[in-house]
Amino acid sequence: MKRKLVGLLSLSVAVGLMLAGGAAANAQQSADDEFTLQEVTVTAQKRTEKLQEATVAASVVSEDEFTASNASNVIDLNNLIPSVQLKGSRNGRVAMAMRGISTQTDEGGISGVLFMVDGVPVPSDSMGVNELEDIQRVEVLKGPQSTLGGRTASAGVINIVTKGPSDTLKGSVGITATDDKELRLNGFVSGPINDKAGFSVSASSHQIEYLNRNLNGGKHQNSDGKSVRAKLSFEPNDNFSILLSGHLLDYKSKGANLVYQYLTPGARLFPYIPYPAPPEFGLPQSEVLPGIDVHYGNTDYSSPVKNSGADIKDKDFGLNLDYTLGRYTLSSISAYQKEDQKNIQDVPVVAVYFWNILTGGMAPPYYNFQTVNTEVTSLTQEFKVSSPAEDPINFVAGLFYSDVTIDIDYLRPWVAAPVDSSRKITQKAMAAYARVNWALAKKTSLTTGLRFNRDDLGFSDIQRASQGQDPGVVYAPPPATDVSTALVGDITLEQKLSSDRMLYFTYARGYKPKAYNTAKTLTSSNPLDDPVGQEKINHFEIGSKGKYLGNRLIMNLAAFDTIYNDYQVQIFNASEAGYDLNLQAAGEAETRGLEVDIDAIPTDNLKINLKAAYIDAKFNKFENAPAYPMQTVAEGAVDGIQDLSGKPMPDSPKFKATFGVDKRIVQSALPFEITLGARYSYQTETLMRPNQNPKNRQPAFGLLDLNIKAVSPSDRYSLMLFVNNVFDQFYLVHMFDVWSGIWNASATVGTPARDAHRYVGIKFNVNF
Repeated sequence: MKRKLVGLLSLSVAVGLMLAGGAAANAQQSADDEFTLQEVTVTAQKRTEKLQEATVAASVVSEDEFTASNASNVIDLNNLIPSVQLKGSRNGRVAMAMRGISTQTDEGGISGVLFMVDGVPVPSDSMGVNELEDIQRVEVLKGPQSTLGGRTASAGVINIVTKGPSDTLKGSVGITATDDKELRLNGFVSGPINDKAGFSVSASSHQIEYLNRNLNGGKHQNSDGKSVRAKLSFEPNDNFSILLSGHLLDYKSKGANLVYQYLTPGARLFPYIPYPAPPEFGLPQSEVLPGIDVHYGNTDYSSPVKNSGADIKDKDFGLNLDYTLGRYTLSSISAYQKEDQKNIQDVPVVAVYFWNILTGGMAPPYYNFQTVNTEVTSLTQEFKVSSPAEDPINFVAGLFYSDVTIDIDYLRPWVAAPVDSSRKITQKAMAAYARVNWALAKKTSLTTGLRFNRDDLGFSDIQRASQGQDPGVVYAPPPATDVSTALVGDITLEQKLSSDRMLYFTYARGYKPKAYNTAKTLTSSNPLDDPVGQEKINHFEIGSKGKYLGNRLIMNLAAFDTIYNDYQVQIFNASEAGYDLNLQAAGEAETRGLEVDIDAIPTDNLKINLKAAYIDAKFNKFENAPAYPMQTVAEGAVDGIQDLSGKPMPDSPKFKATFGVDKRIVQSALPFEITLGARYSYQTETLMRPNQNPKNRQPAFGLLDLNIKAVSPSDRYSLMLFVNNVFDQFYLVHMFDVWSGIWNASATVGTPARDAHRYVGIKFNVNF
């Protein structure tokens, strides 16, 4: 059935594109039905401005683009914005990279990409924002944005703008179903309460089954989630507005994220214990991976751990106040966020309780899993004042405060690598910022910005006795604290070439704050280290934005060179029985490249878009990096250390692009409008970890998505049939070699993407 549907859809799109011109010539069409290039606005720079007038490299993904791609998770941005590279996880946080830059930290670390929802920063450890529902658009600002974004925006900004209250009553109800058991329901309603108040409510639920399959029981990894977001607006008078918002999320996933993609042939699990007797050691692959063909593209695992997965609950609340005082707008943005995470992680993902077998009951039992329970709370407050953007001298300035606390209870009752700890990470920031735009001449302007930031860090860790250790032994080093400051800023020169074309040049000084290695297992012989120092960033960018061919073509270009001194990087350090996570400073990293965004309407019924990025991101200096597992002297390892100077950054393909075509079929025979759509995204190969392990290499791949959409004349009803990944191209969204120490071999595991296989679906939507 799937093959028949794919064939039918592909044939329909091909025939439709060939015959569309003839159909258009014989039909009547009003101007309202024609494709147009919409004016896009962005708010991620503290004020509402047109995308074409913002002197920053930025891309915006609309709700329609998300719908056409069946996108519902932040990971889907990978195939929509070439400069973004995100690592997916159904049971954990999403590591974010922009232009090849990401620290990839765990447990209280900062990735370098500021993630916001409606302009409110979201803590890096929050997992609830993985799911994208009720979005109006996604704004992506590329490159360091420290002046306005602060401590977490050293690589870029992603701002999710959600739907809100409206002046008229309107709403929608939609359903999505696929042949691989995805079912998604969503609803939205907004409107006025009276002449001074309005509301909006959105709700959604989903069930998704993924490729990962446990041969022990035959079940696939799956997730289900429910969320609701409500907003209430109130305008007591023409000068004062109030917006209250609340968001609740309940998300659950079941099953293991990771499946084996490579394992040294003949390697045995935990080959440090003689089993069944010398000269044999450890368990053979035939016992721990029965029935599994370990290769790139594998989606099977076998595990007796039945309760692995995640349980996440979010409660988020916000209050926005805007007051117009003369020609100035005063704003207050308050937000409170709390997330509870319960994770049960299947550590080796093998078919037996290997430790129990190997020790024959002579050691405390271990059942292959660990629990990680995390509570993330965040309080942010921002006060802002802005002047009219049309003034010859205009500005935005503000004060910002945030207080983030992350409590983590970590339990792994395995005597060979035990952990039983309670960790608390605190991150407080206070900042003052200002950005001023000066009209130097009729077509020339200068923008200058400055930010002062104070960062207060805290870390405490209580290590309790685990099985096999002396009872009552607790290692609790004194809580660590650190205070540091940073002064950053930017300057941009803009030259208008015409009313709708311009050039700009930007120099920005950015930073990332100090950070503790909070993933380290502490003991009296392995105590807490001093925090890794600040990153210091120098960023250069030249860009152009313009409309051409009678506003039928929009083309934006940006060339950049960004240098990160004392670049923070997290890298695995394999040991015999497990692993350590090192957070250390590489001497210098650099990313440079060229980006292009094009939207065009060659004819009234044909729309195309192209986004592409060529990025060269590398370690300029990184001399004391841990070697990857099993790395030899010939491969560059000396006493477990390697020199990564000149090597490529992780998660940074040299070239990525996405190309889309939408063709409206104009006809008078049917009482609805038909649009054919095609999207193709491509990326070159990339390494997934900084240690350069060749077994952690994602090959180049391309994805083709096709759809046919029918819309009633009044836009009341819409029906879309789609097929994603037409060529059935496998790829991963996560890959690492951390378990190599357990095998004393080269072992790579990965997470297959949700769309790493061909699937067919249907969307039906009713608007009112």
